Amino acid sequence: MTASSPQRLILLDGLRGIAAISVMGYHFGHIFNVRNIFARGYLFVDFFFLLSGFVLTLALEPRLRKGWPPAAFIRARVIRLWPMAALGAVAGALVMFATRGSGSVEIALTLMLALAMIPLTGIRDLEAFPLNGPQWSLLFELLANIVHAVLLQRLATRALLCLVLLSGLTEAFVIYSWGSNRVGPDALDWYAGLPRVAFAYSLGICFGRLWQTGRFRCEGHWLVPFALISLVPIALFFTGDWLSRALGDALTVLVAMPALFWLAACRSAPQRTERMFSTLGLISFPLYAVHLPVLKLFGHFDQSPLTGIAALETSLILAAALGHTIDRRQKTRPASANQLAKTGDLTHSQHEG
Repeated sequence: MTASSPQRLILLDGLRGIAAISVMGYHFGHIFNVRNIFARGYLFVDFFFLLSGFVLTLALEPRLRKGWPPAAFIRARVIRLWPMAALGAVAGALVMFATRGSGSVEIALTLMLALAMIPLTGIRDLEAFPLNGPQWSLLFELLANIVHAVLLQRLATRALLCLVLLSGLTEAFVIYSWGSNRVGPDALDWYAGLPRVAFAYSLGICFGRLWQTGRFRCEGHWLVPFALISLVPIALFFTGDWLSRALGDALTVLVAMPALFWLAACRSAPQRTERMFSTLGLISFPLYAVHLPVLKLFGHFDQSPLTGIAALETSLILAAALGHTIDRRQKTRPASANQLAKTGDLTHSQHEG
């Protein structure tokens, strides 16, 4: 089976959808003041970074070796990521104006910065992207894509592994210092998210190169890694006081999630799951990018459980509509124009802002 085989990668599509839903569940808990099993859903943002490095390695590096210019890849990624980031920012601006009823000039200026993908920095108690928190991870993914095309694809795998080790140690220090892995979305400490994306994305590149060699494949039932990746962050909700948040986060993103990701990448989902996993993959990016303004709008007027459920349903319906619209538009374009534009979506993501 080749590296581009949709049957082998369909399991990762399903996990991408699960990750987006979990991030939405995390935000749902905060906005509606509901303590739920997705309290550590922000850990799935690291999964998005890992997945992006993996799938873009499969699609990007062989073409670059044949002379495809990095600028063309970067353009494809901007075309893929920016419109959804812009839509989330505009939705966030409309929601902020509707709920505040004032400050239109401030909101307009914030929107202009968001459309330019420029974060706010150094401001306490404010997100880097106040209109739509997950945009920080979309920015970080785009930066990682650029560095990948310009530099990382030229590095030997051993050099990349050194980067993985260094960034992993730095991320462990950040988690210990901040008390959790929920770093990156805030304007005051946005820089703490850099080792987070560096570790996961670079490791994804290493996994992608290893996957292409066909070595160290771990065969087995597809349901094992799928269930464990989906449930490990949820299981942390039940650890109580015997496992600190920092230690649980570190073990998850630095050890458990990468190991389980490799198992998932090596296994094929059965044909009967293709439609379900494809649908999850289709809605994952728009759901991640636009769910937070929807939740904020519903939560501003009413924080009852029924309103929260309606907000979740609205987010899913909107994401499905956007996902199918994007899919139809891509099918009308030449296949060569879509090969890279369709892979590696986050965000990340993502998000925990």
